[in-house]
Amino acid sequence: MIEGVKVKQLKLIPDDRGRLMEILRKDDDLFAEFGQVYMTTAFPGVVKAWHFHKKQTDNFTCIRGCMRLGLYDSRKTSSTYGKVEEFIISLDSPMLVQIPPEVYHGFKCISEEEAVVINTVTVPYDKNDPDEYRVDAFENDIPFDWNAVIARPAGQSNPKNESTETPSLRGPQGRSNPKNESTETPSLRGPQDRSNPRNESTETPSLRGPQGRSNPKNESTETPSLRGPQGRSNPKKRGNLT
Repeated sequence: MIEGVKVKQLKLIPDDRGRLMEILRKDDDLFAEFGQVYMTTAFPGVVKAWHFHKKQTDNFTCIRGCMRLGLYDSRKTSSTYGKVEEFIISLDSPMLVQIPPEVYHGFKCISEEEAVVINTVTVPYDKNDPDEYRVDAFENDIPFDWNAVIARPAGQSNPKNESTETPSLRGPQGRSNPKNESTETPSLRGPQDRSNPRNESTETPSLRGPQGRSNPKNESTETPSLRGPQGRSNPKKRGNLT
């Protein structure tokens, strides 16, 4: 692990009214001091990175959605200089990650819903002299790929026992079929496939001319078309729109 980074495993306590989770206590071993608490979010697929602080220590957790937290040690005097690390944080895998000064960090929302992040910091934000040092999320020398495919963490629960396979159209082997329904593609069937008590024709209906039916109004049986000036009036002389 990157030097100075600490992790506190959090515990979600449910009951019939809802859920409760402690995040940070004054008597925690990793508690340093209190500056402020703030919330930040990211929409699905959005990356918010990279930056570090010179004075401030961060304490990150995620209380909705799923966050991929990335870290990079830029401290030349550190025993882990140049190392990158990541944590997948959600209520299915709850944890608090403490990030010391001068360690670059950022996160990406990897859930289908907005990721909601809580950060408890040791220094209040000063808009006149912000303790923020930033580089672009993608154009940098940090060896971290935000577009890497992330699998479900080994320790992350799957409370609904959801399948992680790509859904498909399955036949009787793939699902129950209580009504014994046929899984064949329906077709237009003739008398051999079903009863035909009225001796109805099974031919495909067509647009028939005078030979097939009466045509009292002497209507044209040709297929209508988009006709030009010869076929109809064109008062506005409209051209073809692309």
